[in-house]
Amino acid sequence: MQGVGFRPFVYRLAAELGLVGTVRNFSGGVEIFAQGGSAPVEEFIRRLRDDAPPLARIRELTAADVAPTDEIGFHIESSDAAGGLDVDAARDIATCDACLAEMRDPENR
Repeated sequence: MQGVGFRPFVYRLAAELGLVGTVRNFSGGVEIFAQGGSAPVEEFIRRLRDDAPPLARIRELTAADVAPTDEIGFHIESSDAAGGLDVDAARDIATCDACLAEMRDPENR
């Protein structure tokens, strides 16, 4: 889902749980690489489902073990639009009051 704050949500959640890795959009959705201890990773996966932004819709969530990397911190990567992004975009959704307040607050960029 584009335009609902999902990647920033993933970033904040990963940082809160002390995970390292990346999140990015790609042609089929969102790709997240997160590494850390098993308990924080399990909590991360649970909260991806339970605490996602209100307009985010997770159609499928798959997890797989991958080789650890030497990443430092967690980063939002640029979208990979090769072949075009095949993700939903929020349409006809009014900006919520909390978002408007955040956008108008010069200390909260």
